[in-house]
Amino acid sequence: MAYGTFKSVEEVATKFDIEVADTTIFIGAKTLQISELLFSIVENNLRDKVNYVSEYAICETIIRPILDIVAQNYPLKVWSHVPYNVDKEQGLVGEPDYLIAPKNKYGGLASPSLCVIEAKKDNFDDGWTQALAEMVAS
Repeated sequence: MAYGTFKSVEEVATKFDIEVADTTIFIGAKTLQISELLFSIVENNLRDKVNYVSEYAICETIIRPILDIVAQNYPLKVWSHVPYNVDKEQGLVGEPDYLIAPKNKYGGLASPSLCVIEAKKDNFDDGWTQALAEMVAS
C-alpha cells in the first residue's frame, strides 16, 4: 500500500489516530526579495499552457521554481520525487512530490522532513489525503 492508496483524510486520521482540527494560521508571513529574473521566469511559466499538461509538468515548471526561491532563504533543500519508504506494512511508502528538509551530514535527506507537499492537477482532496499520509511518515 502506498501513500496514494489512501482514499480520504478520515481514513488516514483514523488509521494513525490523528485529530483533525480546523485550519489555523500558526506562522507569520515573511517578505522575500526575489530577483527580477527569477520573478520573470516564474511569471512566464505560469502563463505558458504547456506547463499544465500533466501533474509532473506542473510540479517541475510551476511549483518547483517557487519552492526553490523560498528555500534559498533557509538552510533547507527541496527534495523532489525521491523515494520515501518508511513503513510498508502501514502503507507509508512511495515518492512524495516534494519533501523539504535539511541535508544530513552525508548529503542525504535529513529525517524527519520539515514539510511534505503533494501536487494534484485537479483534485485537492486526493492531494491533501496523500500529503497527510506522507506527513505521518515524516
